[in-house]
Amino acid sequence: MSTDTLSPRQQLRTALGRTRLLLLFLSLVSFLVALLMLAGPLYMLQIYDRVLVSGSAETLLLLTVLMALAFVTYGVLEAVRLQAGRRFGIWLESYLFEPALKAAVRQPVAVKPHEDLARVRDGFQTPALFGCMDLPFALIFLATMAILHPWLGLYGVASMLILAAVTAFNAWRTMRGQAASAQVTQPIARRAEGFLNGRRMLRAMGLETGLLARLDHDRKEAVGPVVKAMDESSHLTGTARFLRYGLQSGVLGLGAYLVLLGELGPGAMIAASILLGRCLAPADQAIAGMHVLVAGRRAWKRIYALLDQAHDEIVRDRLPIPATALASRKTSVVLGPNQLILRDASALFGGGELVAIIGPSGAGKTTFLDLLAGVRRPSVGEVTLGGASLELYPSEQLGELVGYLPQHLALFPGTIADNIARLALQPDREAVFAAAEAAGATSMIKALAQGFETVLEADGQPLSGGQRQQVALARALYGEPPVLVLDEPYAHLDGAGTKQLEALLKARKAKGQLTVMAVHDLRLASLADRILILQGGQITADGPAREIIQRLQQPTRLVATA
Repeated sequence: MSTDTLSPRQQLRTALGRTRLLLLFLSLVSFLVALLMLAGPLYMLQIYDRVLVSGSAETLLLLTVLMALAFVTYGVLEAVRLQAGRRFGIWLESYLFEPALKAAVRQPVAVKPHEDLARVRDGFQTPALFGCMDLPFALIFLATMAILHPWLGLYGVASMLILAAVTAFNAWRTMRGQAASAQVTQPIARRAEGFLNGRRMLRAMGLETGLLARLDHDRKEAVGPVVKAMDESSHLTGTARFLRYGLQSGVLGLGAYLVLLGELGPGAMIAASILLGRCLAPADQAIAGMHVLVAGRRAWKRIYALLDQAHDEIVRDRLPIPATALASRKTSVVLGPNQLILRDASALFGGGELVAIIGPSGAGKTTFLDLLAGVRRPSVGEVTLGGASLELYPSEQLGELVGYLPQHLALFPGTIADNIARLALQPDREAVFAAAEAAGATSMIKALAQGFETVLEADGQPLSGGQRQQVALARALYGEPPVLVLDEPYAHLDGAGTKQLEALLKARKAKGQLTVMAVHDLRLASLADRILILQGGQITADGPAREIIQRLQQPTRLVATA
């Protein structure tokens, strides 16, 4: 089955299945690595207890060759498991990237799955993962120590339990510390980003001093939890290092005591020290990288929740080209128990119409336009195009049929051409130029040093407000969609821009194309054939523009935007 036909949940299950296979493979490799790591202690034991006693050079040569083979194999297996972890992390990030971003786009609040996937990838690459996987196989070294002498085995078990307890406590404290730190730092980071987005106004309105004071106050609030979490992690890491080296030295003392009693040979004493070091090394390794592993685990839980709750995206076939008939059928939008934004909105729009929607601030005009453009799903009712619900159209086809100029323009990092072509990797250059010409933006764009290749920032810089409006309008017109939805299209436009927009609206009407727009005053609304009035989330009037304007008591009064 192609991954293109899998739902987010199915892709999540596939990822989980492959993760289990990887962990099983890594466990097998870790077991073999643990066995090969016995080569060092056994070599030391044989040197002291056999070679030095017998004085046999041949035995020494044979043992050395065997040890070298064991260590070469160990090196190969270590490289294999490190490479497997890294490559799997990269594969997992790539495999879940698209479904995670699609799910994130549909979330009511902003989430950053790309950052979480990067943390998950890092979790598969951190040595702490392999330290945790090596811990269970420390039993091999403990058993070997017990074979050398029961007291050495007991000492090893006690040492492992102590360091395992420190490792578990470190993991628990790291998770709590990261969670507490995130609760403070994430809101502060969002506030700082919001403050800096308005950086051009700082000096103009005297906001610089207040902004710097607020950012410094937020920074001081964030420092406490972060420093506390870092200090706790440092203390635990230091404690683990102290215990490891102390316990490893202690086993030499115990081994020496057993040698004095005649119950152990010198080679076994040295071998016991090496074996205990092998037992304790994974715990030390796990503690050192625990913050990366914990961050990856927390990120994976967020990715899991995001994809597990995602609606299965039905693969839709392209529908026949519909008639230009857009309809809202008893649509309502509810955001909360007491937040009814739109109620029973019904309207039918036909080809060649120019429809203006007016109403006071908060009336629901922007929400209604979001429904008509397919940006938002209604809580109740449906919006249809050519008799088919907008939800039945593939998103690519819907974008070809309905162009949308939102109130918040949302230009993206990239060139002007990229933005007009809706970020297509291989845009139709002729369609880009045609859309810019229709929006009256060609001369403005060509006047820029880099023209259509001018690189924009996330907020549309370095363009002015009017220039951004023209580029966003050109994006809505890309491919000449039969339906055009405009939210405050006259905002930021000068006199020349206004005339160009009016010429565009007339040209679309002459071609039999539908345009629905929200405007803020009756003079602009009078250009339309038909006017809808929205008040309190309901359509209170719908009729020919001239009749609606005559019914209004103050034909020239401004009507605020939603």
